[in-house]
Amino acid sequence: MTDLDRLVAVQTVKEGSILGRLCWYTVPEDIWVSRGELVKQFRETGLKEKWLPNPIRPSDAFRRASACIQAKNIEIEKDKLYANILVREVTTNRKEIERHVIWETVDADQKRLSYRQVAKLRLDKDTNTVSAITELAAPEQVEFECSRFAEVYDYCLSHYDGNGIRKCVSQVMSCLMATAVRPSGAVYFVPEKYATDLAALGKVIKSLEAEYFEVPLMDAVDARDMVIRKFIHQTTSMIESLAEVLKDPKVTKGKCLTALEQSKRLTEQVNEYKSFLQVNLTELEERIRLLSLQALSLVDKAQELTTNEASEDPAAS
Repeated sequence: MTDLDRLVAVQTVKEGSILGRLCWYTVPEDIWVSRGELVKQFRETGLKEKWLPNPIRPSDAFRRASACIQAKNIEIEKDKLYANILVREVTTNRKEIERHVIWETVDADQKRLSYRQVAKLRLDKDTNTVSAITELAAPEQVEFECSRFAEVYDYCLSHYDGNGIRKCVSQVMSCLMATAVRPSGAVYFVPEKYATDLAALGKVIKSLEAEYFEVPLMDAVDARDMVIRKFIHQTTSMIESLAEVLKDPKVTKGKCLTALEQSKRLTEQVNEYKSFLQVNLTELEERIRLLSLQALSLVDKAQELTTNEASEDPAAS
């Protein structure tokens, strides 16, 4: 029996003796969920709609739709000649995104024999519409995929894929102050005060034909020690990540602000855990103090970047 197994409570426990919940979930890669269906499930389960993911951006839908065209090891000549359909981005600016579809032929050892452009895919950012133009003598499979590209784009614009759903669940878990208790992040601890919201999230996940499990965690010394240790590890990782951002001479304003938001979220989480755990967290508080100092440095750096951008913009003069 592992340390984690020993910490898991039985299903019959006295009221008030639960520290929180351990939960884990699996969202398959091939899942597709419309925004309308996701909104419906949030409402039916009582999960707060403010936790819904943002509407899908046309640029993201375009890239997902174009990725659907890709294919590998299409047999042309049995055991001798194969083809790969590749998609490469060539232009990204405020007005458009353009990607090229490549037909690559390889031998049985995957050695490249030929490589040619067979189609162009384009997103017009002004109208949020797409086009797919094939070259002369484009392979039949490429012709077919391009003929339905606009349809696939529309579908991707209204549906979240498995990765999108996982991001949604992860963001909700963050709002529920979840902490990963396994190195892989596969098992999470959520404080008992969020048990109702967690149960609603579990219902949403299951409604999407994904897997979700949870068990109560008994309030015991070992359980509290586990949570504290995981917090220390998590905080240290965040500090190291912020330090890397600060050291990068090419850091962008967006990355600075994202890192700052992450540090604020972790600080809020630790302060809440300190309150309900009611234990001495001196070591953790020292790391949070360092985190706060780094967060202030990020604010200064973001402000410096904003000032530099304004001075370099001709329209600002």
